[in-house]
Amino acid sequence: MYNINRQKSQEVRRNFNIELKNRCSALIALEDETDQDPVECSWNRFKESYAAAAKKTVGFKKKKTKKWLSAETWVRIEARRKAKEKMLNAKSSRQIQRTQQEYKIRDREVKQSARKDKRNFIETLANEAEEAAEKREFGTVYKITKQLCGNNTNHSMPVKDREGKVITTEREQAARWV
Repeated sequence: MYNINRQKSQEVRRNFNIELKNRCSALIALEDETDQDPVECSWNRFKESYAAAAKKTVGFKKKKTKKWLSAETWVRIEARRKAKEKMLNAKSSRQIQRTQQEYKIRDREVKQSARKDKRNFIETLANEAEEAAEKREFGTVYKITKQLCGNNTNHSMPVKDREGKVITTEREQAARWV
């Protein structure tokens, strides 16, 4: 799955458009020499070129472990990763110093942005908990409190039937609980 959120950045969008135009112009230059339906063949080539352009410029979605990080922070994380790559590939000592400075700046930006995002996330959760408490929805308050404390463990025990076999479907489990 492609990381569509990166398309919000104008630079990524511009690079994607340029890459797609280049690939499409190369498609037009190709002559169709196959016996297949020309429309089907053209569609397959366009689909492949679109996928290749997206893979090259947009990239794939990474599993976000921290859902409170904003898209801006993920862009900064990517810029920091590229700066580190440049730093590791630098040859001369002067180039190494320059890239280390750039990496330090990018790292500081990432940390500041992440702290701000986490603060906003926690404040949003606190506001939700306050509103739920005012409405006397204590189940929601409890869930938010557990989330803020970091105790999100979900212990699900297997349900067994009378013979001791594990029941796998939800319908059978509900019938057994009844």
